[in-house]
Amino acid sequence: MSRDKLLTLSDVANRAFYDGNFEKALTLYNEAIQLHPTNFILYSNRSAIFFRLRYFHQSLADAQQALALNPKWAKGYLRKGNALRGIGEFDKAIFAYCQSLAIENEIETIDTLKDGLCYSSIKNHLSILLNKIGTDINGVKLNAFLIISIIGQEYLITGYITEAITLLQLALDMNEANVASLSSRLSVLGAISFAYYQQKNYQQAIKYLDMQLEISELEKQSTIYSTIVRIALLNDETMLAISYLRKQIQLNLSNGMEANYLRLNLADLYIQLGDYQHALQIIASTEPSTFRSILEIVKLALAKSDSEVALTYCKRLEKISDTVNEKLFATLLKCKCLLLRKETVIALKILQNTTVNFENGEITTEIIGQYFGTLSECYLAMGQYFMARKWAKKELKIAANTGSLKLEADALKNLSNIYQAIGDYLNAVILWNKYCGIISDQGVDIRLNGLRKLAELYQKLNRSNEAEMALLKNLKLAQKIGAYALMIDSHSDIYQFYRAMHKKDEAKKYWNEAQQIYLEHKVEERQALIVEMSGDNYFDCAFYEEAIDAYNRCLMLVQEDDNLPKEAKVIF
Repeated sequence: MSRDKLLTLSDVANRAFYDGNFEKALTLYNEAIQLHPTNFILYSNRSAIFFRLRYFHQSLADAQQALALNPKWAKGYLRKGNALRGIGEFDKAIFAYCQSLAIENEIETIDTLKDGLCYSSIKNHLSILLNKIGTDINGVKLNAFLIISIIGQEYLITGYITEAITLLQLALDMNEANVASLSSRLSVLGAISFAYYQQKNYQQAIKYLDMQLEISELEKQSTIYSTIVRIALLNDETMLAISYLRKQIQLNLSNGMEANYLRLNLADLYIQLGDYQHALQIIASTEPSTFRSILEIVKLALAKSDSEVALTYCKRLEKISDTVNEKLFATLLKCKCLLLRKETVIALKILQNTTVNFENGEITTEIIGQYFGTLSECYLAMGQYFMARKWAKKELKIAANTGSLKLEADALKNLSNIYQAIGDYLNAVILWNKYCGIISDQGVDIRLNGLRKLAELYQKLNRSNEAEMALLKNLKLAQKIGAYALMIDSHSDIYQFYRAMHKKDEAKKYWNEAQQIYLEHKVEERQALIVEMSGDNYFDCAFYEEAIDAYNRCLMLVQEDDNLPKEAKVIF
């Protein structure tokens, strides 16, 4: 093909374009493209002609073809933006203009961008700074990174999250981002992290918070760690949360900052995971006489089913309580310990004799609701179902008035337990299902136990498919949490479910997987459970001597751990 002919065609076409003879220019560019179909500039110029002729879709197609041939062609993005604007895709047009600006900071692009913003979703929220885009300061153009990041943050502020993310990511991908001021980079990283958080894309949110950590000053790092821990827990990544919480504790200790509260948070997470040894070690390293530290000891004792130790420390909680709310909370906790010890009458008398004026403005409605809930538990334990239901409904009413999901969950649990006690499993499972649906912000131990109980209730109704779904959901949650002990527990639950259903092949699959996790990750705290499962497996295969041997070894292990409920189960 003749290069001279192509140049001649282009020159004549350009003159026709500038003279306003767009049809002639289009005809000439059609001929030029036939001669040179891989020339991105020709497609870009024809896109401009189509735009002037108001053939916006054809204009967009040519702009995209130009960019396919040369992705670094700034003017191609400008043409694309114009075409998108022509078909009414104003926010997509803004992104295209910003893509052009990211390659070349040209006055034409900035002017077009400013004009396009007036038609975008943020047109009514443009700040003074946005109105100054494109203004030269002492002859120097504003930084493209700054312009794009500002626009991205404007989209974020006005609730256009997806658009904000694409613009902020574009800004971060620019070379200018590497030489931008520390405050500017932190601002963009914080904005994109928050945007992903708004989308509930927690992994991406943590990714950008991590990037903030690398460049943040010391005083901001602890706050960022707290945010990452909170987001990781929202995403059910408890082991990840523990990892960052440990780093935060180390940061605080290394710089002489308070870490006691953080340590207790860490202990609480280990209690939720059933890792009681680590929890105890951490609690022992904290200040021993604070309300929070003693509360964690009570939680640990209750988790281990050691009601005697829990009761002892509840009494200490009462003594060191500084406020009426703390004192009442400690009393309620003590009553729960007494209920576990089957000392129901004593618990009820304590509640009835608790001289609390609920009209006192110091008493929170949350505590009052908990008081009603504990009364319900007492009456249920005594078999007085009418009274149990009365107080559970009072608790539910307070929950509805205050919007407390925690109280609502507790009330639903109490009501479900009442229906279970009278053998009405249909209503029990309806209420328990609602309970499981509103405890997503509670501890993982509560949620896992909730799903197990839901499966049990479905089994009582012979709804095995729904029971299976609840157990599989439980396993999925345990896997996401990342704690191997909990994964073994969940595998064990499904194993026992399939055993009861006489599905030997399915049961064996989960037994093998549980054993593999135990061996690969050396999960010593689940040794007794693995040995018990092996006994069950031997029993199902009619190897009775081996089964008895396994059960005896399991019994020895649980006796060493002083686990009375487990010991009773094995003996039975």
